Amino acid sequence: HTQTQKITEPVDADLSVPSGYYDVWGEAVVQGMTEMNVFPALPQIIPDGYAYVSRLNTGLDGLFAEETYTFANPDGQFFDLIVRYDYQDDMESARHVQKEIPGTEVIDRNGFKIALAQNYDGVSATWISENCQVQLAGTCSMEELRMMIDSI
Repeated sequence: HTQTQKITEPVDADLSVPSGYYDVWGEAVVQGMTEMNVFPALPQIIPDGYAYVSRLNTGLDGLFAEETYTFANPDGQFFDLIVRYDYQDDMESARHVQKEIPGTEVIDRNGFKIALAQNYDGVSATWISENCQVQLAGTCSMEELRMMIDSI
């Protein structure tokens, strides 16, 4: 089920939905990013067979907002798109964490430093865009994850 929260930050009337956002990610993601008043760089493709399942909105007024969107395929694999916007932080803490996680490979894609990780329960990719920490994480394959981040 969807949990919504009103974001109290002012909305920039000039902010428009980037090309491809709706076609790739669908109405729920566009609505969530509009409510957060931010459109970070996201992949332009998702793997075949994955469909939107759910949205969870969490946060603390004036401090941060976080949106989690779950996508799954018929085989039971999934990935979450997690976007966290910190109103009080310039994301230096997230940049520091990206460098320090053991087993993380940091790669450059289209000007973004992306931290890739794989462990016993899944894969993840994390990057900073528009003062947001963006993460794809789940049980999708590393090949599917790399395909997505290659399209950012």
